[in-house]
Amino acid sequence: MATLYRADSDEYESEVDEDVPFGSASEKKSPAEPPLENWDVFQKNPPQDESLEEESQRLYQYSLKGLKLLTYVAAFAVILGTSVISKVTLLLMTSQLDPGSKRPLCFEQSTRKRDVEISLHERIQWTWAIFFCFLIPEILTLYRSLRIAYFKGPRKPNFIQFAVPMFFEVCHTIGLGLFTFTVLPSVHVVKASMLGNAVCLLPAVLSMISRYRINNTNKSWLILMFLDLISVIFQIFGLLVWPFVLSKNDSSIDKPWLLPLSATLISFGWWENYVSKHSKVGIIRTLAEIRKNVVVTRYHSYIYISITKMLVFLATMCLSVWIIGDDPYDYFNGFNAAFGPRFLNATEIGQTIAQGVLQDQATPSISQTIIHQNILPFEVDPNAAINGFLIQFCVAYACYFTARFACKICIQGFSFSFPLSLSVPVSVAFLVGMCGLRSENVCFAKNMFPGYLFWTCPKGDFAKDFLDDQSSWVWILLLLSQTWITIHIWYPSKDRLARTDALFCRPLYNGLLTDQDLVLNRKQTDFKKEDDFETNKKVARKPEENDNIMTYETDESFDMDKVPKIIACATMWHENSEEMVAMFKSVFRMDWDQNVRRKQREYFGVLDAGYYEYETHIFFDDAFKAKDGSPTAPFVINDFVRLMMPAIEEAASLVHEVNVNIASPKKIPTPYGGRLEFLLPGKTKLTVHLKDKQKIRHRKRWSQCMYMYYLLGFKLADRDDLSAERKDIIAQNTFLLALDGDIDFQANAVELLVDLMKKTPNLGAACGRIHPIGTGPMVWYQKFEYAIGHWLQKATEHMVGCVLCSPGCFSLFRAAGLMDVNVMKTYTTEPSEARHYVQYDQGEDRWLCTLLLQQGWRVEYSAASDALTHAPEGFNEFYNQRRRWVPSTMANILDLLMSYRQTIRDNPDISFPYVCYQFILMGGSILGPGTIFLMLVGAFVAAFKVDNFTSFYINVAPLLLFILVCYFCKAKIQLMLAQLLSVIYALVMVAVLIALILQVLEDGLLAPSSIFLVAITVSFVVSALLHPLEFSCLLHGLLYYITIPSMYMLLIIYSLFNLNDVTWGTRETPQAIQQQKLEEQAEAAQAAQGKGGKKNGKLSFLSGIVPGFGNSQGTDDSEGSFEFSCAGLFKLMCCVHAKPKDDTAALMLKIHEDVLKTSRKVEHIEKSLAVTQEMRRGSFSTSSVGSTVGRGSKDLESPPTPFIQILSPQMEEDEDGQSHEEKPEEIERDDLMNPYWIEDKDLKKGPVDFLSKAETTFWKKFIKKYLLPLNEDREKKKKIQGELLDLRNSVVGAFFMFNAVFVTALFLLQLNKDKLFFEWPLGGTHNFTYKAAEDEIELETAYLQLEPLGLLFVGFYAIVLVVQFIAMICHRWGTFSHIMCHTSIGFFSMSTDGLAKENAMEKEGVKVIRKLMKLKTANEDSPTGSVSGNKTDRRKTIVDVFKQNQRKARISTMDGAFKKNFSKLEQQNRTSDKGRRKSTLAPNPVIEHLMTRRKTVLFNNRNSAVERRNSQMMDGFGGRRGSQMGNARDPRRSTFGDTLV
Repeated sequence: MATLYRADSDEYESEVDEDVPFGSASEKKSPAEPPLENWDVFQKNPPQDESLEEESQRLYQYSLKGLKLLTYVAAFAVILGTSVISKVTLLLMTSQLDPGSKRPLCFEQSTRKRDVEISLHERIQWTWAIFFCFLIPEILTLYRSLRIAYFKGPRKPNFIQFAVPMFFEVCHTIGLGLFTFTVLPSVHVVKASMLGNAVCLLPAVLSMISRYRINNTNKSWLILMFLDLISVIFQIFGLLVWPFVLSKNDSSIDKPWLLPLSATLISFGWWENYVSKHSKVGIIRTLAEIRKNVVVTRYHSYIYISITKMLVFLATMCLSVWIIGDDPYDYFNGFNAAFGPRFLNATEIGQTIAQGVLQDQATPSISQTIIHQNILPFEVDPNAAINGFLIQFCVAYACYFTARFACKICIQGFSFSFPLSLSVPVSVAFLVGMCGLRSENVCFAKNMFPGYLFWTCPKGDFAKDFLDDQSSWVWILLLLSQTWITIHIWYPSKDRLARTDALFCRPLYNGLLTDQDLVLNRKQTDFKKEDDFETNKKVARKPEENDNIMTYETDESFDMDKVPKIIACATMWHENSEEMVAMFKSVFRMDWDQNVRRKQREYFGVLDAGYYEYETHIFFDDAFKAKDGSPTAPFVINDFVRLMMPAIEEAASLVHEVNVNIASPKKIPTPYGGRLEFLLPGKTKLTVHLKDKQKIRHRKRWSQCMYMYYLLGFKLADRDDLSAERKDIIAQNTFLLALDGDIDFQANAVELLVDLMKKTPNLGAACGRIHPIGTGPMVWYQKFEYAIGHWLQKATEHMVGCVLCSPGCFSLFRAAGLMDVNVMKTYTTEPSEARHYVQYDQGEDRWLCTLLLQQGWRVEYSAASDALTHAPEGFNEFYNQRRRWVPSTMANILDLLMSYRQTIRDNPDISFPYVCYQFILMGGSILGPGTIFLMLVGAFVAAFKVDNFTSFYINVAPLLLFILVCYFCKAKIQLMLAQLLSVIYALVMVAVLIALILQVLEDGLLAPSSIFLVAITVSFVVSALLHPLEFSCLLHGLLYYITIPSMYMLLIIYSLFNLNDVTWGTRETPQAIQQQKLEEQAEAAQAAQGKGGKKNGKLSFLSGIVPGFGNSQGTDDSEGSFEFSCAGLFKLMCCVHAKPKDDTAALMLKIHEDVLKTSRKVEHIEKSLAVTQEMRRGSFSTSSVGSTVGRGSKDLESPPTPFIQILSPQMEEDEDGQSHEEKPEEIERDDLMNPYWIEDKDLKKGPVDFLSKAETTFWKKFIKKYLLPLNEDREKKKKIQGELLDLRNSVVGAFFMFNAVFVTALFLLQLNKDKLFFEWPLGGTHNFTYKAAEDEIELETAYLQLEPLGLLFVGFYAIVLVVQFIAMICHRWGTFSHIMCHTSIGFFSMSTDGLAKENAMEKEGVKVIRKLMKLKTANEDSPTGSVSGNKTDRRKTIVDVFKQNQRKARISTMDGAFKKNFSKLEQQNRTSDKGRRKSTLAPNPVIEHLMTRRKTVLFNNRNSAVERRNSQMMDGFGGRRGSQMGNARDPRRSTFGDTLV
């Protein structure tokens, strides 16, 4: 469907595109709004969304682009430099292995020529250095294989899967040893460098045979086969002609057969990258099948293969030594002597003029000179070979590390393929230049090498004779053949942050031929994909009329089962309007981003690697309330749902920067309450599930169970049209985005989390960086707390093991992980014990992650994925939030630690050291209050100069008071005291800071306290510098410091002493709190009445004195009394008088009921009149809910009952004989047909639909089994409360005991540290004493005396700090890689070649199409400009306002906006008028390429439609021709999906 813009009418005309339709239907515009009165035309446009990526943080985006450009250049330079250095260093080593070779010695003190012959000890030293260069990567491979095989438990191989890679690796090792120890030393370094391109014979042969495939329909395969054949010929030509023909006159090559043998054996190492299971040759298909299994069994095999390779290389080294004529036994006996001090003999050649020669003769003849030789020993550098080994190892590993980094962040073309392709040519040029300079000056580079050490250079002027040398032309042929054999490195896969196993075939790298190994070992995209070919065939099968004909989707057809499906699941309860708008803004950004990617795929045929499907589900807890507060009144939506409706449109207007009217939602009655379905501007669906707590269990965990079972159980696992294999694939690629109702994030934040999921198949959950927002000191404190927690703790958990908690406010969960055994099912467990209420319901997100970890799934953290959440701004709200978090965190970590043996066995990412790390943190959390208390005691001693006991008493008094208040008093009083003590402690901490500074000055910088303080400060500052966008969080560090006693001592005490309080504590409305209090009071009164008013309790002697104990309200028949009692022995009641009998309350209740009845009658009459008017206008069928039945109604057991009935007034007589109007009949209500809430005006007049019979049955069964409301009786509640109190008491007792013992021990050790101490060896104090009698000065050094237990505790903290700091640095590198792979440089892709344009389309297309989909641009009036208040054009403000009011319709869908903006570009592209006004959407090269790509898509679709029509006509020949032609689909209605098939 094409859309044309008519400038004269400001409307769009739709016409049928003969080529291909745009989508499935014509775009719908929002209905025209009636013009406003002239006096009311003034408008309020939404402000610009400052969080949009294109409009904000421009400096940050430009910085990222500059950093990406620098990364391109740096990676290119590092890979090229390290690969060249690695090669020339290896050749320098092999140059020292040729026995009998001589080279000139640099000796500046004499002009006489001195030659040095390589000695046996020199060869021994360099031979072992080369062996160690090979050995280190193999040791790393062995370590990696052991770690993965032990911790991750891959599949074990059978004999064939083990023997085949063993055979190829042994052949590769033998060839590498012969090539290194015999071939390279026998030729000069320039030729040796060229031989690096001659090790590709087997890959060339396998590639050619694999190209000959079964059912090869590609017409270009013959050309490709021809090029493969040429590359094979070039390789064979180089291996045979070079040693046997070109070097037959070279006496140094006495065994020419070694070159073809060793080079061929070396090429065996890269066999698995060049075999295809589609080859017609059976042996190739067999090898391909073995390769497929080797991928999953590799690490078990390489445990033994790596050890075998070390031994084989050692044996090959001995064989090579024997071949060159040395005794291998000498290489072992002379090992120590070779690496020790030794001397070399230099032969000095001199000339002496004979007697009688005339002095004026210019040049004496040979007969006139006497040549003599002197043997002069000189000492050599014993560490030369060690230095060479270290250089070779470091640069080879740096080359491998940087190459892997370049592939991970998708800069392979420029920064991987290009430098590695240049490695050999640059090495040749470098060696030619070095040898040329050395031939002119023997002492060249004397500061770089010892005077006797240099490469074996070619004789003569090789630089001049390079082109004349025949071997140079052979090398060019070898270089061209290797370039073709490794052509796949120029067309890499688009997987971001791919695992190393997905990038390279073999583990790690080759320590000797690093550059050749990297390009030949880089995994081919085609062969990587065909491992899943069989699965793809089963998934992609399409049903046909003739089942014998099977069609399969190709790799380009975008297998929809593997497309990531993101389902955002937000839980809402009592969020305010601002928080709702923030969350819905995030939803609209995701809607925009997904629509852009879908348009790029469907309209331009670009298969974006980041494409995903998306929908949003919001689960609204306690969404209904009784109308007018009456228990018998019908239920309506509550005030928070009413807030949500305008919040949706406000959020859409803020995101799109134009007033957006969202279509009325579809209303669906459900067994759990109701459902609202919105269609967003980007055509994604927003579903709001309104939960009625009278029908379904409420609170967050049960909402999560609700959407897990609905989305993963009913909509995936219960589908009969999917096989088990397809369900598994879909589950692996379906992700639930868990959100809170106040979260704010960008679309790219979710994309970063999806990248982690794609990278790691066993990743069950991933979370982002949460930033608290709000105002006030409590938010400032949380900014620093969140920053430190993410910078150090979460990063360490990610690197060392697994993240223990993926917060439910913004996390991505893999469906396959949630559907695993003991996860989803266990998560529905109803709490039956006291600890369940703490572990399950108080920290549901942490418990869900604990279940995932125990089942072997990994949880990760992405620091690049940012999200904002509203943090508690008040002290009480913050304490209540942490009152939930602290016990649940401890309970879940203890649960994980208690089962650590089983967890370590099941989870490959959790190891024993990580468990020990968590044990240390748990111990620090438990002993944290005692540690803070001792810190305060010591600080008082240092700051106020009091003794230890006085300081102890001063600090223990308020702490004991707070403990008693927490035990005896209500939470309100506890919070008041906590707030007061927090202020006092904040002032004390200022004094502590001064005391710390004084102590540092007194003890010195080398004291333990000084070192610890400096280390913490440096770690925080460095962490902030490594997080430049979050550096401002460091400014709140002072507030964090002064609140340490409150947050790490008082808060822990408050949380544990209120362990029995399992209420939510935050976002509770006053009405809900009051209702809960009334229920509790009623139950308490009923319980007291049942017991005859008898008081029972351990503390009843305080009744009437301490608030909250006893009953001070008197009896039911008296009031105004005050009573005092003592342990039930006596009761004193004062000021007692009888209650006056007053019927006012009963009268008021009667009046209230009458008013309610009257109001309902009036409302019913008004609705009846309104319906009558609608019926007269003939519009009742569209506005009446009862007559609007959706598609799902056909599956219902009975038809819906209309719930609006029009009654005629009737008269009747009552019992008194008085006549009055008859009471209207009550409408018969059915909650699944015509619930009362569905008529609410705030929900707009949207259509009504009904659930299918299958879904209705699912919800009824699911609710009955798992989510029935918890209607606990009084006895059960009392029992649970008693168990919670017992749990509280036991936890508090253990907590108090641990801290008391810890504080007592350290305090006593501090008092007696003069007897039991440990001297700190650093920072001693020096005292000088002059003894006059002895006339000498006595020096006495005094060291700090530390108690051992305190030092041990500080040592544990120091270890944790060091581990966290190192892990943070490593995690920052991973985050940097993640950010770089998402950053694109626009001008880097603006060249005119086809490949660059394709890359530009993939990288920049999303941004360009995003701009074309702006509703703001599409709704602007082009002649007069925008009405948004452009400061540069104010002259036609009134004209713009009136024109905006007279618009007939607004474009409210992004498809419509795209059509309009793209049609503008098409018209601009067709016109050539120079005077035409330039549009703000002027085409750039990417947009021009978009248009070209669109034409290509139209052309392909047209051809596809023609072919399909011709096929239908051919099938219709005969009797069935007419019917089939009549039923055939119109070829003009073909879609892009048809073309792909």
